Amino acid sequence: MPEATMNKTDYNGTQTTYRVAIALNNIGVDLLEKGCFSQACDTHKDAVGVIMEAHKVAEHVHPMIIAFHRNDLSNLVLIKDCLHAALTRVCISRDPSRETHPNSRINAISDKNVAQTLEKMGQVFNRSASQPSTTFTYSPVKIDSGKSISDGLLQFSLDFETSVILFNFAIAHLCLAETVEDSKSAETHMQIALQLLCYANDIAAVKCYGGEHLEALNLTDPFHLYRLLLLMAMILQNTVRLFCVLGMDDRAGEAAQRFFDLESVALQHREVLRLYITSASAAA
Repeated sequence: MPEATMNKTDYNGTQTTYRVAIALNNIGVDLLEKGCFSQACDTHKDAVGVIMEAHKVAEHVHPMIIAFHRNDLSNLVLIKDCLHAALTRVCISRDPSRETHPNSRINAISDKNVAQTLEKMGQVFNRSASQPSTTFTYSPVKIDSGKSISDGLLQFSLDFETSVILFNFAIAHLCLAETVEDSKSAETHMQIALQLLCYANDIAAVKCYGGEHLEALNLTDPFHLYRLLLLMAMILQNTVRLFCVLGMDDRAGEAAQRFFDLESVALQHREVLRLYITSASAAA
């Protein structure tokens, strides 16, 4: 049903599952920062299932999410059990030796931190997307846990957060790919990560950047465009790197071109960004 006609019970149900999905996402990012990749992967898997429940309550479900849910999340436990399991993972998790995965670093960012977003955007676009590095910094995204979704922007919010969660889930698999001992398991994790990145890119590019709500949202939160551009850039950057590692050079070239096109879009909005930052600083 359209968001405008949702009854109060359905809307509150969506808010609840939305907040739980955000909590699971952020717990998963914390686990990634601690180097607990397997636990982070399980937590983000639950986050995908819970955010899908929010889509179902709103009667707005992507076919790609349904397909992934059927393949991997058909035995999803109750939402409260997901939270309990995630908190248990945090309590019993231990920091493994960083020497076991020297080629990857975790540098989490917040979707609410303007300075952090700007710094990361500069880092992403200042390096060539087509040249994989021996040392790579993964930047999973924490979602502002204090925000709620307005009725009019319900679909957009669900889409954006879903893309973030899928992106973080992919990072967890990429980190696992670097820690497992056998090459077959590593390739399996990379293939899953690639699928997740493609899903995340489709949602971010088509449903968010190309969606009808972006212009309205920019009026109330102009910086959201740059958070979205950064998310899309990081998705493509990781996709290009993964295509290269898997020997899919043609696909890597196509993704790299989309990355460079996105960089051009970001540069076009640079002046608007400067004005926004100046206005925000003056108001502070």
